Amino acid sequence: MQLIDKIYKNIETCLIYLFIFSIFLIQKITYNSISLYEILFIIFLLFSFKKLLKNLSLSFFLEKEVILLCVLAAIISYKYFIYNDYIYQVSVVTFLIISYLVFLLLITLDKDKQEIYLTLKNCFKLIFLICGLIIILFYFLKKIGFIYEEVWLIREDVYPYLNYVPIHFKGLYSSYNYQAYIMIPGFFFYLEEIFLKKNKLYLILFLIISFFIFFTVKAKVLFLIIAISFFYLLNKYTKLNKINFYSFLIITTFGYLFITHFIPLKTQVIGFEYDLYFTKSPLFNLGDYNIYGSLFYKIKLLIIQNLEILNLLPPNKDFELETGKEPHSVYLLFVYNYGIIALSCFLLFVFFIILKFNSLYFKKKNNIILIDFLIFILFLIEGINQDINSYRFFWITTSMLSGILYLNQKN
Repeated sequence: MQLIDKIYKNIETCLIYLFIFSIFLIQKITYNSISLYEILFIIFLLFSFKKLLKNLSLSFFLEKEVILLCVLAAIISYKYFIYNDYIYQVSVVTFLIISYLVFLLLITLDKDKQEIYLTLKNCFKLIFLICGLIIILFYFLKKIGFIYEEVWLIREDVYPYLNYVPIHFKGLYSSYNYQAYIMIPGFFFYLEEIFLKKNKLYLILFLIISFFIFFTVKAKVLFLIIAISFFYLLNKYTKLNKINFYSFLIITTFGYLFITHFIPLKTQVIGFEYDLYFTKSPLFNLGDYNIYGSLFYKIKLLIIQNLEILNLLPPNKDFELETGKEPHSVYLLFVYNYGIIALSCFLLFVFFIILKFNSLYFKKKNNIILIDFLIFILFLIEGINQDINSYRFFWITTSMLSGILYLNQKN
């Protein structure tokens, strides 16, 4: 029996590695719009089905976060049955919510062993390591004159955060955003591991190299990476009380909101290369500076102008299908595509996770949950400007946070 259990555990671990690592190849291996990620999830689900069914309990579905996500999945699925034009968009979101619930249940079944949680953590660390080495290699090749256009996105527009026409590393993806986001969990898990070794020189070297890697991929997200990294180290050296803890996160959020939506320039911009990222004219003047609206400002303004705020249930509309543009906001996407109730479910889901974190971190002095929580918060802040709802790794890392909160709460 022990041998069978060991074989089962080894197969389970291998499937998790393959499943998470398939995120790395998600846009390269597909069949009829079905990616390797979906195929491996189905295989993993079938493999774990007996274990899930055997240990499934009513108490799991009575958790507030689980109820809210089930309601959210039902509302999103309702849109497909009423307006079947949105089957792909609806199926993606529903599938990701289901994958969250599956991994949450598996993590909570591990109890004190936390084997699946640790396996997922190692998977993300491996992705960060491989991506980092690839980025450094191609950056070096670019510097000596070998630019492989398959992995670099060469723009014709002036990028406001660098103020020149940039080259972004997009790797194996169509978007450099995905390349940046996929590395975030692994970066923070490594940061936690290196900090615990108490080698300051090693820590500084790791941060310098990591910040360079993120800058090469996506300069904008570097602001959040630096802010949250500093915040993590600050809490480790001098633990902040609840007021200072959330004050820092609120200030970071509003700072990020400002720098991504408003662009201060001393001169006026004229030319087609500014049309994508800048408004046609300044929104207002502040001293010697002209304050322009950014791409995120323009898209949010367009969404708000066409938003039907009284829609409780999903309306017969989809922003990206109507305009050809991504909504660039998970919060406006929910309310525009799925209605007020869907947005409320998502926000309450976030709220209850934060409540659980508060009770464990501030009242019970449980420090091991901090890094998972900060990854969650970083993606929520980035959700102001991106549709994080459709990113696989957001739901997986959130299941890791929810699972570790649940296990610590039970203990």
